Amino acid sequence: MILLDPMPDEIAAGYQGRLGELHGWARQRKSLPELRRSNAAQGLDAGGASPLHQLASAARMPVTAFARLHTLLPVVNVASDFGAGVPHGSGASGKGSHHGMRGIGGRPRVCRECIQEDINHWGFSWYRRAHQIQGFDWCDKHGCGLLWVDSFDAFCASPHAWLASDTCRESEEVWATASGAPPLLHRYSAACAAFLDRDAPAPSGLLNATLRHRVSIHDLNLDRLQARVEDLAPASWLARTFPDLSSFSSFGPTPIGRLLRRSGYAAAGYHYALLIALLWERVDEALCELFERPIAAPPIAVRIR
Repeated sequence: MILLDPMPDEIAAGYQGRLGELHGWARQRKSLPELRRSNAAQGLDAGGASPLHQLASAARMPVTAFARLHTLLPVVNVASDFGAGVPHGSGASGKGSHHGMRGIGGRPRVCRECIQEDINHWGFSWYRRAHQIQGFDWCDKHGCGLLWVDSFDAFCASPHAWLASDTCRESEEVWATASGAPPLLHRYSAACAAFLDRDAPAPSGLLNATLRHRVSIHDLNLDRLQARVEDLAPASWLARTFPDLSSFSSFGPTPIGRLLRRSGYAAAGYHYALLIALLWERVDEALCELFERPIAAPPIAVRIR
């Protein structure tokens, strides 16, 4: 096997696709057996049969480092009720490795400006994990709206190939660019981007208690919190990014309702990012309160109705 280094912020499924392109392997879903055989032939210890371990071995990286730098697991598993403090990718820190390696729905998103810069500097392009964050619809570097690749096996080819074949589609929503997005979406996106740097999940009990306290000092309950979301977030963005919230008439049975009522419940990081965007004006202050000095127990017992 020809050794290939992952590029900065390259999403794991994109790295797997580049390996497949380089070696002439079949479609994305069939390339894993080839990767396993190649790793074994090279004497690379994959440490397990999972795609994450196989890709980390091919990249000659510890699986925890590969998970932190090349997957969305730091965003998916912001909190844990049993694996807090255990590094992402270790197998005990959370769940969602498939989602963390690919992003939303298996159809990746790309930035036209990033593709051009990559081609000019490197001669090829790659899929960035920051572009695959759920609900983060513009490039964090250029501010332009992201394009999505209209293919169910998109990672089998590089972004510039899809762009050249007119297979990339763009959103017509005004909020899909940095200049057109409302403040709530900017705060949500900033929180998700900050989660990418986290090595391990935080204890859900501490995060949830701090969020409950924040809700209480804003004199909110679940109904008023829901009204706040509907007032500040574009309806189409909310329906696409959080269908679980849009499908219920109340927040009670949703992940946000559960995490605010149950200390041990660990929601996906996207729900924590949305609460940060709703309850704080400054994301840096929210991150400090949640991760550096969380409230072990609110000064007064808080019950979210």
